[in-house]
Amino acid sequence: AAPSADAGQASGTTNKISESEEVIHGYVAKRSVQRDYKSLSGFDALVSLGSIGSVTFSSGLALMLTSLLGIAYILLCLALPAYTLYGVWMLKGNSDERAVQLKKILRLNWLLLIIFGAAMFFAFFGADYSRPVANTYSSLGDSYGIDVFIGTLSWGIFVTLAASILTAAKGSEI
Repeated sequence: AAPSADAGQASGTTNKISESEEVIHGYVAKRSVQRDYKSLSGFDALVSLGSIGSVTFSSGLALMLTSLLGIAYILLCLALPAYTLYGVWMLKGNSDERAVQLKKILRLNWLLLIIFGAAMFFAFFGADYSRPVANTYSSLGDSYGIDVFIGTLSWGIFVTLAASILTAAKGSEI
């Protein structure tokens, strides 16, 4: 059977061993192009800051401010729980003084919600990238906007945001 015309490049050879036997060899090769996109989200953005930092910090005011707010968010996610634990276990004084100091510490957790809201606000303005990054990271799209901001959020952002809101709300109860 001959290979079909739409199967790509085809070639075949026939070797005769004897009058009643023959060996048939054939192959079909298709040329295919496959593009592998990487998706960038959450902690990957911080790790990839060296490779995408030049794009984000040279692509417009909204993207630069959102990037700076993202870095501040990550640093506060590390610092605020440590500071809260310090306040719970290491504060000195009577119980009323410690409660007042702990209330001030817990209210700092509202900063994460403020930063998230400000980053979302700046994402509505959007920005064009200084060079195309969609060839490497499909999740970043052709230009920065609210869709890219929402698309790159990971569960870690939502979990830390919920935890900080709960902690800050506890501070208003004291």
